[in-house]
Amino acid sequence: MDRWITDTPTSARFPVYTRGNADEVGPAPYSPLGWSLTWEQGIAPGTADGWCSLGGFSQEEFSWPVPETFGNWGGYLYNQVSVGRVFGVRAPGASPHIVDEQFFGNNPSVPPYTPDPRDESPGRSEAIGARFAEVLATTDQPGYLTDFVAQVRAWAEGRPDFQALPDADLVAYGRTASYRQHPTWDVYCMVTVSATVGPSVVGPLAASLGFPNAAAELFGAIGGVVSAATAERVWRLSRLARDSERVGAELESEPNWIRASTASSTGCARPGIKRPGRLPKSSDACSRSTGTAARTSGTSPPTAGCCARICPLA
Repeated sequence: MDRWITDTPTSARFPVYTRGNADEVGPAPYSPLGWSLTWEQGIAPGTADGWCSLGGFSQEEFSWPVPETFGNWGGYLYNQVSVGRVFGVRAPGASPHIVDEQFFGNNPSVPPYTPDPRDESPGRSEAIGARFAEVLATTDQPGYLTDFVAQVRAWAEGRPDFQALPDADLVAYGRTASYRQHPTWDVYCMVTVSATVGPSVVGPLAASLGFPNAAAELFGAIGGVVSAATAERVWRLSRLARDSERVGAELESEPNWIRASTASSTGCARPGIKRPGRLPKSSDACSRSTGTAARTSGTSPPTAGCCARICPLA
């Protein structure tokens, strides 16, 4: 079998992908339905819109209807590397090296950035600068985010009784819900990248004054971060576990199921870089091959990167 049915088209314009930080965000492998419905029709185009909303790209720079924002080969998810590097070229004060360092750290196995004449774009740089200036100047939650939160609440309130829906209506609703990933990921990209602007300015300034951790402390003290509620709930749950003699004893003894789970999820592999063409072997996590090899869904997954993972000592 030369290819899997959901293999992503390769990209000459944005050719570098990675398994780094991809193994923990979805199943291994993805089902054909899950990938083609949710990712190809919602998440991938929504992410491309997000890059455009940030000012970094024009719509014409991506291939449609499935833009090069994520990859899937043999059923396994890959994150884009090239698109982020181009954004680094265009963003004022940034660079591909800075983008790589944030994603991979100082890892010598990562293929170096190869310049392309199309990467430089004064118009896109100006648009990114304007967006970043807007982020730094605002004192209120942006209107697009307020409107989107209201929209999500309306979607939730309008959710039908799934048990009562005929099969055809259930399928139709599933398609509608998947399409909603498109605007969701547009907003997601805007919010997540915008959230890095302030720390990116304050961090180097604080470090130059001898306070390298001040940025994290400063922004962490602001509060009012909705997503922080999840971490707070997990913290409260951990206190319940600590206060339980039975649960505490189980955790202290490190039962087999915890040991097995830890061993399978904290590998110390290098970030897996892929120039699409074949699934890398576990010993070939940084493959840049453009050849082809048999790919079937359900084969052993490519070695996942541990870009932001602390590997325990043996």
